[in-house]
Amino acid sequence: EIKGVASIDIRFLQPQASFTLDLVGKTEGAEKGMAVSSVTETGENLRFEHEGEALAIYLAKPAVAGEQHSFQVRYAGIPADGLIIDKNQHGDRTFFGDNWPNRAHHWLPCIDHPSDKATVDLIVTAPNHYQVVGNGMLVEESYLNDSTTLTHWREEAPLPTKVIVIGAARFAV
Repeated sequence: EIKGVASIDIRFLQPQASFTLDLVGKTEGAEKGMAVSSVTETGENLRFEHEGEALAIYLAKPAVAGEQHSFQVRYAGIPADGLIIDKNQHGDRTFFGDNWPNRAHHWLPCIDHPSDKATVDLIVTAPNHYQVVGNGMLVEESYLNDSTTLTHWREEAPLPTKVIVIGAARFAV
């Protein structure tokens, strides 16, 4: 299982009372899919509906054209696709993003279309024995305690979700 907090900044081009992100939901009785526990804006809980592959988010008050808003989506689950969790040839568990052409929404709340681009900060907390790689520049690698490390990669060039890369494994260098 993965647990995530997606921090999403959106500049609204027109007045909006709601918007929709792509995220594969977890259906009743299914092992795989993502379950959203909360959506907030500046600490305030927002109403949301998560059905199928759509996460509809309703603003506390409608956005005005040109406004930028920041949201946090808390979610967890086992991705059915996109983020491949498997064992390598040595039997070690690995995690690799394979988002081509539109599979990021299996593990990441986003607009999963090649024409939509965003800058990306990938901040991963993982067991110490994993090395974590991602798009852009390595900003931080901090040991949080005896068993976990925080790794932060930042890509400032806007990217489509299909080329967002993340990997966590014991890499041979």
